[in-house]
Amino acid sequence: MTFPPNENSPPAYTLPVIEQLFENSGAAVFLFDDHDLLLYANDQYYDLVCHSRGSHPTWPDIMRDNYARGQGLIIETDDIESWIQSALARRRVQTYRQFEIDAWDGRWLLMTETLIPGVGLLGIGVDITQAKNITTALKEEYQSALVKAETDLLTDMGNRRALERLRKLFVS
Repeated sequence: MTFPPNENSPPAYTLPVIEQLFENSGAAVFLFDDHDLLLYANDQYYDLVCHSRGSHPTWPDIMRDNYARGQGLIIETDDIESWIQSALARRRVQTYRQFEIDAWDGRWLLMTETLIPGVGLLGIGVDITQAKNITTALKEEYQSALVKAETDLLTDMGNRRALERLRKLFVS
């Protein structure tokens, strides 16, 4: 990882240490320049977007490639070019943003993007697949409990709670 030197540059020995930290963090880490050209990515990011290590594609090219191949990040659209234009319109508007993404291999990541003036767009993605799966299971259990709470055990029909909820729906 290299950056042009200036009077505020860190000592040269810190960059390999930072790169090692990124590689061993377990998070997907990337840095795009002001023209959305990939300057740096760790192995986790290259694996996530299904690109070969050391390549330096643009962000739109990564999205087009993932969409065309049905691998990497899931992009739900019928028109990839319109989707890219819409995403680019939101991409560098805020200094910091956070959002969830899902991948074709079943992973979910919580992504953060930080706009660093004069450097580019730094992104960090943390795997939240287990938390998403637990949340989904809890929602299903909650819905099941609601149904059971509104069902009479003897008749297997709606009880007073169910009738009261329906009455409220019709009134409003």
